[in-house]
Amino acid sequence: HTERVRTLAVTGKGELISGADNDPIHVWNTNSGRLLATETFQCVSYYIYVLLVIPALAKSKKNNNETGKEEEKEEELLLGSGHDNSISVWSVSTGQLLRTLVGHTHSVTMLAQDNSIRNRRQVVSWAKDNTVKVWCVDTGLQVRSFASECNSDSSMVVTSRGDWLVCATGKDRFLSVWNLKTGEKIR
Repeated sequence: HTERVRTLAVTGKGELISGADNDPIHVWNTNSGRLLATETFQCVSYYIYVLLVIPALAKSKKNNNETGKEEEKEEELLLGSGHDNSISVWSVSTGQLLRTLVGHTHSVTMLAQDNSIRNRRQVVSWAKDNTVKVWCVDTGLQVRSFASECNSDSSMVVTSRGDWLVCATGKDRFLSVWNLKTGEKIR
């Protein structure tokens, strides 16, 4: 990169994906350190704040060369956001832009995946408009939105059951917890 690197993500194959200011997304071989690609993921914004790799939501059929039978294989997705107020969803294997999640009015600086079994198709975003949005990644639809007190120095995570969103704010030194189903602040 020629500018400041802001975010990293790792694929299931162990490739490192990096996003920086005013620079294309880069894909690296973690074993050799070699740069594999710079134009794989086309972006509207080259100011990437956060990247997130998640399992695919739709299974793609692939022909197994050894058996000759079609197999269903899950494909990974890359989510990325920058200062254009949206979240891009790409196929990791092809780099194709699948959809764009639109709804924030300021830069999206945090993403978290809901890893619970019933909600694994959801991702949570926070933007500088002080809203949290819950998205269904396979449809691109916003599930819910609520105001939050997180800030750009925060980090957030969805609990393993998918019920709560926990946000740790760096400057204020406190944890906030929201019910993801209702958007109600718990503490």
